[in-house]
Amino acid sequence: MTPETPLTVREARAVREFLIHRRAEDAATAAGIGLRTLRRYLARDHVKRAVSAETKKLLHEATVELGRGAGLAARALVDMCDPAVTTQPNPTRVMAARAVLDGAARLIDLEDLEARIAALENNPPPRNGEDLQ
Repeated sequence: MTPETPLTVREARAVREFLIHRRAEDAATAAGIGLRTLRRYLARDHVKRAVSAETKKLLHEATVELGRGAGLAARALVDMCDPAVTTQPNPTRVMAARAVLDGAARLIDLEDLEARIAALENNPPPRNGEDLQ
């Protein structure tokens, strides 16, 4: 199969269910296939690329969502510091806000790193002794 090989309907369903379910057994059942078939699909190069692409898409969506929540999280932390806004600290709210900010920062860093690696792979720097032109 070539890199351009499209997923079959069953493979696409298996990929979708694999990304939704925590256990491979549950994904196979939801996709209407056996566990061995799911594993066989996941071993195929074009299916691996599809899983990778869909995972990247989900991570990007998570980054966007965490970015949206980062403003609210920052506001919650600032409000916790302002006695005019709150008289009692809310440790659960503080922990949630910190987790959102931390998660957003990590996902943004990962996306940035991925873009930098892709740029290097597409335009590798010259090796020792090679002409810089």
